[in-house]
Amino acid sequence: MDARSVIRGWFTITIVQLLGTAFQCLDSKLTAERVFSVAGRGQVSPLYCRLLATWYVMLAVLRLVAVVAFDSRPVHLINLSLIAVTVGYFAMEAFIFRTVDIANVAVATNLMMSVVTLVLVAICWQYLWKGSEPVERNRTSRGKTIGVGKEFSEFGPFSGVTRTTLTTKKDL
Repeated sequence: MDARSVIRGWFTITIVQLLGTAFQCLDSKLTAERVFSVAGRGQVSPLYCRLLATWYVMLAVLRLVAVVAFDSRPVHLINLSLIAVTVGYFAMEAFIFRTVDIANVAVATNLMMSVVTLVLVAICWQYLWKGSEPVERNRTSRGKTIGVGKEFSEFGPFSGVTRTTLTTKKDL
């Protein structure tokens, strides 16, 4: 297995995990009380869980786009930046502000899988596009070669201009 199939498989697993967490957040008011610690803060509105579910669905859709359009580097960079924002958000909410209960399975699983995704993609980054760079070469077709970038100096005012020309094998 190469790095590309490992990353695609991992993204697929995290898509399923994100959608499961999103559906859990949309479940009921009980989920809001389990996810957010309310020590001394009163009732937690289910609106916060619905917003969290929206964030999870957005990340799942972005990872699905990253799986489908795997050769797009901007999609991967956007995906990685949003994963980093997610890790930063949950780390701040859990350890600094203490509004998210880190003992909750959904929160702990999301945080752990996001960190593993960042580390896995960072390790495999150089192998993701190995061999996918376009190679410039001459195309052959029935005894004719299309030369790329041949200079013509016999055109006077156009000396030094490069053009794509059609030449036969005898001229080479």
